Amino acid sequence: DDARGGGPATPTVGEDRGSGSYDVVNNVVSNIVNNVVSDVVSDVVSRVVNNVVDVVASEVGAESHAARLTARCETPAEREFLQFLYRNRYRLPDEAQGSVGIARPDFVYYDSYVCVFIDGSIHRYPDVAARDQRVRRHLENEGYIVIAIPNDPAAWEAIVSRYPNTFGTRGTQR
Repeated sequence: DDARGGGPATPTVGEDRGSGSYDVVNNVVSNIVNNVVSDVVSDVVSRVVNNVVDVVASEVGAESHAARLTARCETPAEREFLQFLYRNRYRLPDEAQGSVGIARPDFVYYDSYVCVFIDGSIHRYPDVAARDQRVRRHLENEGYIVIAIPNDPAAWEAIVSRYPNTFGTRGTQR
């Protein structure tokens, strides 16, 4: 009995309590708690490590994809626009100088049927502008969205932000 004369005294380590031992119960409970804590900690650590690996792989994948696209660009304006997308974490195109029917857009987003053309000063010549118009109309008739990007970096943010289904939103991609 305990000192107050009420109930049984709280067992101490090593004290026998009838058919079982407090040490045995304590060890069993400790093992269960340790295993649960270990499993939870292991799961949390595993998730953190996997997320870090996913982020690194995503960054390496995006960088590698950007390098492949850049190598296919034919003009400085195309490279600059691609770097604008990459630096601002917009979605990169699937392909540069891809073939789409009769056209070869500067950039293609195949899954959303979008063709992007970077229009430099040569596109102001009447014969080039007429060809551009014919090709772009054909693409639109085939179901593609055609986005003409002027060779004016100051205009890019406003244009890209009008097409979140294609480019995503600034700072969210990779």
